[in-house]
Parts: sequence; C-alpha cells; structure tokens
Amino acid sequence: MIDKPYIDELSDFALVWQKLEQCDTRGIHIHDDDTGKLSYQSYATLVQQAGELAAYLASQGFKAGDKVLLSAKTTPEFPVLWLALIWMGVTPVPLPPREMLVGKNTFKERLKGILKHFPYYICLENEVNDVRYAAKEQEANLTIITFSELLNRSNNNSVPTRAAIPNDTLAFIQFTSGSTSHPKGIMITYSNLYANIFAMWSRLSIDPSQEKILSWLPLYHDMGLVGKFLGALLTQTTLILTSSQYFARRPLHFMNLINQHQTQLCSMPNFGLEWILKRLATSKKPACSLASMKWIGVGAEPVNVKTLQSFEKAFAPFGLRPGVLSPCYGLAEATLAVSASPALAGYKVHTLDSYALPTLGFPLCNIQVKIDSDGDQSESGVIKIKGPSVARSAMINGQVKLLVDEDGYYNTGDIGAIANNQLQVLGRIDEMFILNGVNHFPYDIEATIRTIDGILRNRVACFQISDMSCRNSESGVIILFESKPLTDSEYTNLTIQIERRVLACSGFRPSAIVAVPPKSIPATPSGKLKRLSARRLYKEGYYSQETQLA
Repeated sequence: MIDKPYIDELSDFALVWQKLEQCDTRGIHIHDDDTGKLSYQSYATLVQQAGELAAYLASQGFKAGDKVLLSAKTTPEFPVLWLALIWMGVTPVPLPPREMLVGKNTFKERLKGILKHFPYYICLENEVNDVRYAAKEQEANLTIITFSELLNRSNNNSVPTRAAIPNDTLAFIQFTSGSTSHPKGIMITYSNLYANIFAMWSRLSIDPSQEKILSWLPLYHDMGLVGKFLGALLTQTTLILTSSQYFARRPLHFMNLINQHQTQLCSMPNFGLEWILKRLATSKKPACSLASMKWIGVGAEPVNVKTLQSFEKAFAPFGLRPGVLSPCYGLAEATLAVSASPALAGYKVHTLDSYALPTLGFPLCNIQVKIDSDGDQSESGVIKIKGPSVARSAMINGQVKLLVDEDGYYNTGDIGAIANNQLQVLGRIDEMFILNGVNHFPYDIEATIRTIDGILRNRVACFQISDMSCRNSESGVIILFESKPLTDSEYTNLTIQIERRVLACSGFRPSAIVAVPPKSIPATPSGKLKRLSARRLYKEGYYSQETQLA
C-alpha cells in the first residue's frame, strides 16, 4: 500500500527527482533482444546519466517548452532519454518504431500530419532515410538525431539546471491510431499523469519497496508507457521490460520471467492471453510459476470470458491464484486507467444485452463514469468519463482541439453499462452492426474463429458492409481471416468450420468468408484491429480475387 507521502510526491516533480536520486536499490531491467540478457540500471543511476545526456541535448539546441518526437523502442537508452527530456523541460512525443509497422509505406504514412509540427525527431538509425523523405514531403523543418549519436556523444558539456515543471506542463503527447492524414495527439499534463498513477497504485495496493512489475507492452502505447514505465518511474517501483517481439516469439519464456524475478504485477490485451494459451498447448510443460503474481490486468481491447476462463484453468497448476486475472478498462484520453479491481479481487460475469461479459472493475477513485442511453430503456449506453486524469485537449494537424464537453465529460465512443458498481463494455459504437433488430459486436465472433486450428495467431476481422451487396445472404457480414496459401480443400474445410462457429455464436451466416494474405488486415502498432479500415479496403476491392488465397 502506498503510504501518505506519495500523495505529495505525485504532485511535485521536484520531490520525484529527489526520490529517484536517492533510490539506488530499485530500478529498471530491460531485456536485450540481441544478446538475450537483461541490463539493469538503478533509478539513481538513470538520473545521473539523464543529467549527462541533458547537457548534450542543450548543446544541440533543445530548450524548455519544445515538443520532441522519439522512436519508442524498448532499449536501455529509452528511460535515460525520457528523463533527460524531462530534465530540459521538453515534452516527449513517443511514436512506434518502424519495425512495429507492417507494410512498405506504413511508417511514412504514420508520420503524415505529424512531422511539420515538431522541431526534432530522435529516431533509430534504420529510420533516418524514411524520416527524411517524409519530412521533405511534408515540408517539415525537422532536425533528426539518432540514438547512436546520443550513445556516442561528447561529455564535455556542463549539466544544465533542471527545468521547473508546473502541474499544467505537458508530460507527453500520445498519438492514437486513426486517420493517417490527421492523427490525434492526446495532450497529457503532469496533473493528469499524477492523478492516474496515484489512483492506479492505490487501487492495486502496490508497495514500491517490495513489489515488481513485468511488462512486454510497447512504450508508445498508453498501457505500456503510463501503466508500466511512467508509473514505475514516478513511484520507484522495480520494472522488468521486454520487447513485444520477444513476447510474440517466446510467450512461455516471458512467463518464466515471473518466477525468475518474483514479480507481482503484469498486464496485457486479450490476444496476449490467447498467444500464451496457444503456445502452452503445443509445447512441453514449462517450468514457470505464477505463485508470486497478485494482479494480471487484461485490457486495451475487448476481453473474452472464455479466454479468461481457459487461462485460469490452464495456469492453476502453475500456481495462478484465484482472482489474479483482472479485466480492466482504460483509454489514452483518460491518461490510461478508468476502472480496475483491487488485486486478487478478480471479476464476475454478467449478461448485458444478451452478451456474457466480464466486469472491468470499479471506476478509479477520481474518475466519474456516466452511461448516456439517450433516454431509451436499455441498461447500456455510451460511456462518458470525467476526472483529473482525463485529458482536455488533443493536437490534430497542429491545432489544439477540445476533447471534453461543457460539463467536462469525454465521450469514449464505447457502449457499456454499470453492473453492481462495476463497469462492463460491449464495444465500439462504430463497430456495432444490427441484424433483425439485434445489436451485434465483432469481438466474440472473431474470438471463436481464432480457436480454430491454424487461425489463432493470425488476425480475424468481422464487419458489416452497409450496402448489403454480398451474395448468398442478407446479413452483409464479412469475415476476413489471414492465412498461408491454402488448397481448395483446405479453404473449403476452414470456411465450413467458420460458418458453423459464427452460426452457433451469433445465429446468422456470414455473407462472405475471405482468406487473405498474412499481415494484410490493418492493425494499430499495439496490435488492435482497425476494422473500419478493413471494411473500407474490402469495399474498395483491395481483397480482390488476386489477394484472396482460396
């Protein structure tokens, strides 16, 4: 449990600096994908190195108030760089590294509408040419600095005085995935950050002096950036980081780190649990133990009850205690967390609009949740949130736009309800489709298809096309699934299985089931499907006969 002084320390960064400087017994471990080893730096060491790096940044013209783009790869240099930017009073703007964006031009497309509004980009060596090309296209006056330049810098400069950080200072800007021409940069202040981290650490009763956090989540996504890296940094909680690529390749090795480091806290999206279960089913029994864990948060995308129950059953023999698996809800506009259950409290399953859904915890102590049902009789409605961690503004195409309404509420675009004071979420309002007067969401349909052999690790997308022009059915529902090249008999067998699963799950037959090449269904850098983009590509003929694998 966080003791009372943390309340003061999470409202004044000068005190955070003091605590970091004094903390030589806790710090951050980062897994090196190339060597397979973990590097370690105490928080005190990180501060010392940050001061030296701040001196170099000052010599390159960085100044308080600047907003700086940086490639947020999970490396030992990242924590030092982030602290050095804070030292200078500079606002970090983390972006996905190129390696996390699938497709030839995806990285350059991701930078559209961003580069010309920032003076600096700290990037990886292999990104320089693409960044230069994109900057030229956007007529951006951009200074590019590579991580290798920072590593090989001269240390002859004097360490500058730390910048003052008032609470209304921007802590970072979080660009969410959306339109590539006008991405939305959520503007998170230190006041937002302090409020959300304090509420999360209090809800989970985290003891920074005794407990450890394990994470594979990317540092350009709010769940990894705020919930793991910044939360650990501001509270001096020991953190063990691996890359998301390492987790994807070796999920059971990641699980071994729990016992190796005796960690207590971790979180991941629903698909992370699926990957672990799939590998567990096809591998030798691992030597991992989950007995030390008190909370595994599951969020960032819709949570599937069957996946939760399968994971609990599979890992109970490995020491997973009841109540450790804990669905939660959050979004970048809330800094991160909106609702969560206390450690070891687990979840319950309630039926909402005919869907069996897990509870996602109680709203955090400083978050107000309102369900706007527009006066109908349904339990569910659009979720709106208000509180000190809710961002008020976003940067869109260089312009600052207000996010909240006149009462301070932000419209999340998610449909949900409150059951026994706990939040439940059905899904995105723009991903819902209606058949015979019944609301349907794609998530359970996709989840049941992913349980078919040969499909789970690949993406599956479900959506409805509005013109109802598909053959053989009036549902207008399309199923895309990524697959290796299939023979006619393999394709026929899979489509029969998919149709049966969809009919059993939802009571309708899809209008089309299409096998598409691997990595052709759009997704965000954090792995969430972009179903609206997939629907647009389908209607434009992108998944033509030539791209289908049947």
